[in-house]
Amino acid sequence: MVPTDIYLKKILKLLQCSWKKKQEVRKQLLARIVEEMEAGEMETDVIRRMGKPEEVAAELNAGFSPEEKKKYKRALLIKRICIGLVAAAVVAGVIAGILHWIFPKTTTVEEGSGAFERAAVEAQAEHVIWLLDQGEYASVQQSADESVKDSLSPERLSGAKQSLSADWGSRRTMGEMEIKEITEKGQSRAIVQVTAQYDHVTVTYTVTFDEAMRLLELKLDGAD
Repeated sequence: MVPTDIYLKKILKLLQCSWKKKQEVRKQLLARIVEEMEAGEMETDVIRRMGKPEEVAAELNAGFSPEEKKKYKRALLIKRICIGLVAAAVVAGVIAGILHWIFPKTTTVEEGSGAFERAAVEAQAEHVIWLLDQGEYASVQQSADESVKDSLSPERLSGAKQSLSADWGSRRTMGEMEIKEITEKGQSRAIVQVTAQYDHVTVTYTVTFDEAMRLLELKLDGAD
Protein backbone atom coordinates (compact mmCIF):
# COMPACT_ATOMS: atom_id res chain seq x y z
CA MET A 1 0.00 0.00 0.00
CA VAL A 2 1.46 3.38 -1.06
CA PRO A 3 1.92 6.20 1.52
CA THR A 4 -1.03 8.19 0.12
CA ASP A 5 -3.45 5.30 0.59
CA ILE A 6 -2.29 4.74 4.16
CA TYR A 7 -2.49 8.46 4.93
CA LEU A 8 -5.99 8.89 3.53
CA LYS A 9 -7.21 5.72 5.24
CA LYS A 10 -6.10 7.04 8.63
CA ILE A 11 -7.87 10.36 8.03
CA LEU A 12 -11.13 8.76 6.88
CA LYS A 13 -11.18 6.51 9.93
CA LEU A 14 -11.20 9.57 12.17
CA LEU A 15 -13.88 11.52 10.31
CA GLN A 16 -17.24 11.99 12.01
CA CYS A 17 -19.46 12.00 8.94
CA SER A 18 -21.43 9.73 6.67
CA TRP A 19 -19.78 7.19 4.38
CA LYS A 20 -20.80 9.25 1.35
CA LYS A 21 -19.14 12.36 2.80
CA LYS A 22 -15.98 10.41 3.56
CA GLN A 23 -15.72 9.41 -0.09
CA GLU A 24 -16.09 13.07 -1.14
CA VAL A 25 -13.34 14.08 1.29
CA ARG A 26 -11.08 11.30 0.06
CA LYS A 27 -11.57 12.38 -3.54
CA GLN A 28 -10.72 16.01 -2.68
CA LEU A 29 -7.61 15.14 -0.64
CA LEU A 30 -6.35 12.73 -3.28
CA ALA A 31 -6.83 15.32 -6.01
CA ARG A 32 -4.80 17.80 -3.97
CA ILE A 33 -1.95 15.34 -3.42
CA VAL A 34 -1.87 14.30 -7.10
CA GLU A 35 -1.90 17.93 -8.25
CA GLU A 36 1.10 18.84 -6.12
CA MET A 37 2.98 15.70 -7.13
CA GLU A 38 2.40 16.57 -10.81
CA ALA A 39 3.91 19.97 -10.04
CA GLY A 40 7.12 18.23 -9.00
CA GLU A 41 6.61 17.68 -5.28
CA MET A 42 7.60 14.40 -3.64
CA GLU A 43 4.68 12.35 -2.31
CA THR A 44 6.10 12.18 1.21
CA ASP A 45 6.74 15.95 1.25
CA VAL A 46 3.14 16.70 0.22
CA ILE A 47 1.76 14.45 2.94
CA ARG A 48 4.09 15.94 5.56
CA ARG A 49 3.04 19.49 4.66
CA MET A 50 -0.66 18.60 4.82
CA GLY A 51 -0.28 17.62 8.47
CA LYS A 52 -0.81 14.58 10.66
CA PRO A 53 -3.97 12.54 10.02
CA GLU A 54 -5.31 13.48 13.46
CA GLU A 55 -4.85 17.18 12.74
CA VAL A 56 -6.45 17.02 9.29
CA ALA A 57 -9.39 14.97 10.60
CA ALA A 58 -9.97 17.35 13.52
CA GLU A 59 -10.06 20.33 11.15
CA LEU A 60 -12.48 18.60 8.80
CA ASN A 61 -14.74 17.44 11.65
CA ALA A 62 -14.99 21.01 12.92
CA GLY A 63 -16.30 22.11 9.53
CA PHE A 64 -19.01 19.51 9.11
CA SER A 65 -22.62 20.67 9.37
CA PRO A 66 -24.83 19.61 12.33
CA GLU A 67 -26.87 17.52 9.90
CA GLU A 68 -23.77 15.69 8.72
CA LYS A 69 -22.78 14.97 12.31
CA LYS A 70 -26.27 13.62 13.02
CA LYS A 71 -25.91 11.23 10.08
CA TYR A 72 -22.60 10.05 11.53
CA LYS A 73 -24.06 9.45 15.00
CA ARG A 74 -27.04 7.62 13.54
CA ALA A 75 -24.77 5.37 11.42
CA LEU A 76 -22.53 4.75 14.43
CA LEU A 77 -25.54 3.75 16.55
CA ILE A 78 -26.78 1.36 13.87
CA LYS A 79 -23.30 -0.15 13.59
CA ARG A 80 -23.10 -0.70 17.34
CA ILE A 81 -26.56 -2.28 17.38
CA CYS A 82 -25.59 -4.63 14.55
CA ILE A 83 -22.37 -5.59 16.31
CA GLY A 84 -24.35 -6.22 19.49
CA LEU A 85 -26.86 -8.38 17.65
CA VAL A 86 -24.11 -10.39 15.97
CA ALA A 87 -22.33 -10.84 19.30
CA ALA A 88 -25.58 -11.92 20.95
CA ALA A 89 -26.22 -14.40 18.13
CA VAL A 90 -22.71 -15.82 18.48
CA VAL A 91 -23.10 -16.18 22.24
CA ALA A 92 -26.52 -17.80 21.81
CA GLY A 93 -25.04 -20.21 19.29
CA VAL A 94 -22.19 -21.11 21.61
CA ILE A 95 -24.60 -21.65 24.52
CA ALA A 96 -26.87 -23.78 22.34
CA GLY A 97 -23.88 -25.85 21.26
CA ILE A 98 -22.75 -26.35 24.85
CA LEU A 99 -26.26 -27.33 25.97
CA HIS A 100 -26.57 -29.72 23.03
CA TRP A 101 -23.24 -31.27 24.02
CA ILE A 102 -24.05 -31.51 27.75
CA PHE A 103 -27.64 -32.69 27.76
CA PRO A 104 -28.50 -36.21 26.59
CA LYS A 105 -29.85 -36.65 23.07
CA THR A 106 -31.92 -39.75 22.39
CA THR A 107 -32.33 -41.23 18.91
CA THR A 108 -32.69 -44.59 17.22
CA VAL A 109 -29.42 -46.29 16.32
CA GLU A 110 -30.25 -45.74 12.64
CA GLU A 111 -30.52 -41.98 13.16
CA GLY A 112 -27.74 -41.72 15.73
CA SER A 113 -24.02 -41.07 15.63
CA GLY A 114 -23.18 -44.09 13.50
CA ALA A 115 -21.31 -45.73 16.37
CA PHE A 116 -23.72 -48.66 16.51
CA GLU A 117 -25.27 -51.18 14.13
CA ARG A 118 -28.61 -52.64 15.15
CA ALA A 119 -27.64 -56.22 14.28
CA ALA A 120 -24.43 -56.05 16.32
CA VAL A 121 -26.22 -54.55 19.33
CA GLU A 122 -28.97 -57.16 19.18
CA ALA A 123 -26.43 -59.98 18.93
CA GLN A 124 -24.44 -58.69 21.91
CA ALA A 125 -27.56 -58.22 24.02
CA GLU A 126 -28.72 -61.74 23.14
CA HIS A 127 -25.29 -63.09 24.13
CA VAL A 128 -25.37 -61.35 27.52
CA ILE A 129 -28.84 -62.73 28.24
CA TRP A 130 -27.76 -66.21 27.15
CA LEU A 131 -24.80 -66.04 29.55
CA LEU A 132 -27.18 -65.12 32.37
CA ASP A 133 -29.45 -68.01 31.45
CA GLN A 134 -26.48 -70.38 31.63
CA GLY A 135 -25.28 -68.96 34.94
CA GLU A 136 -22.05 -67.73 33.32
CA TYR A 137 -21.89 -64.68 35.56
CA ALA A 138 -18.11 -64.34 35.41
CA SER A 139 -18.31 -64.10 31.61
CA VAL A 140 -20.95 -61.38 31.90
CA GLN A 141 -18.67 -59.45 34.24
CA GLN A 142 -15.73 -59.96 31.88
CA SER A 143 -17.67 -58.31 29.03
CA ALA A 144 -18.27 -55.17 31.11
CA ASP A 145 -16.35 -51.92 31.20
CA GLU A 146 -13.80 -51.71 34.03
CA SER A 147 -15.77 -48.92 35.71
CA VAL A 148 -18.80 -51.17 36.33
CA LYS A 149 -17.28 -54.61 36.85
CA ASP A 150 -17.67 -54.42 40.63
CA SER A 151 -21.40 -53.78 40.31
CA LEU A 152 -21.71 -56.74 37.93
CA SER A 153 -19.90 -59.30 40.05
CA PRO A 154 -21.11 -62.93 39.91
CA GLU A 155 -22.50 -62.58 43.43
CA ARG A 156 -24.58 -59.54 42.53
CA LEU A 157 -25.82 -61.02 39.28
CA SER A 158 -26.83 -64.24 40.99
CA GLY A 159 -28.54 -62.28 43.75
CA ALA A 160 -30.44 -60.17 41.19
CA LYS A 161 -31.80 -63.31 39.55
CA GLN A 162 -32.72 -64.88 42.89
CA SER A 163 -34.57 -61.72 43.92
CA LEU A 164 -36.96 -62.21 41.00
CA SER A 165 -37.48 -65.93 41.43
CA ALA A 166 -35.66 -68.83 42.97
CA ASP A 167 -36.53 -70.93 39.95
CA TRP A 168 -36.89 -69.24 36.58
CA GLY A 169 -37.19 -72.41 34.58
CA SER A 170 -36.26 -72.44 30.90
CA ARG A 171 -36.64 -69.49 28.57
CA ARG A 172 -39.66 -69.96 26.36
CA THR A 173 -39.89 -66.77 24.29
CA MET A 174 -38.14 -63.45 23.80
CA GLY A 175 -39.86 -60.36 22.47
CA GLU A 176 -38.62 -57.83 19.95
CA MET A 177 -35.69 -55.73 21.11
CA GLU A 178 -36.24 -52.01 21.49
CA ILE A 179 -32.95 -50.18 20.95
CA LYS A 180 -32.17 -46.49 21.38
CA GLU A 181 -28.98 -44.47 21.33
CA ILE A 182 -28.20 -41.77 23.88
CA THR A 183 -25.42 -39.26 23.24
CA GLU A 184 -24.14 -37.11 26.09
CA LYS A 185 -20.95 -35.00 26.30
CA GLY A 186 -19.71 -36.47 23.05
CA GLN A 187 -20.12 -40.08 24.19
CA SER A 188 -22.78 -42.45 22.85
CA ARG A 189 -24.30 -45.54 24.38
CA ALA A 190 -26.82 -48.07 23.11
CA ILE A 191 -29.66 -49.13 25.38
CA VAL A 192 -31.56 -52.33 24.70
CA GLN A 193 -34.83 -53.23 26.34
CA VAL A 194 -36.41 -56.64 25.77
CA THR A 195 -38.82 -58.92 27.62
CA ALA A 196 -38.23 -62.66 27.91
CA GLN A 197 -40.69 -65.21 29.24
CA TYR A 198 -39.47 -68.15 31.27
CA ASP A 199 -41.39 -71.08 32.76
CA HIS A 200 -41.96 -69.33 36.10
CA VAL A 201 -41.17 -65.66 35.58
CA THR A 202 -41.26 -62.90 32.97
CA VAL A 203 -38.14 -60.71 32.90
CA THR A 204 -37.58 -57.35 31.25
CA TYR A 205 -33.91 -56.76 30.54
CA THR A 206 -32.33 -53.34 30.10
CA VAL A 207 -28.82 -53.74 28.70
CA THR A 208 -26.52 -50.78 28.00
CA PHE A 209 -23.35 -50.83 25.88
CA ASP A 210 -20.67 -48.24 25.16
CA GLU A 211 -19.28 -47.56 21.68
CA ALA A 212 -16.82 -50.44 22.07
CA MET A 213 -19.78 -52.74 22.88
CA ARG A 214 -18.65 -53.12 26.47
CA LEU A 215 -21.41 -53.66 29.00
CA LEU A 216 -22.17 -50.52 31.00
CA GLU A 217 -25.36 -51.46 32.80
CA LEU A 218 -27.63 -54.46 33.26
CA LYS A 219 -31.05 -54.27 34.86
CA LEU A 220 -33.55 -57.07 35.47
CA ASP A 221 -37.21 -56.38 36.22
CA GLY A 222 -39.50 -59.35 36.73
CA ALA A 223 -43.12 -60.34 37.00
CA ASP A 224 -44.51 -63.67 38.13
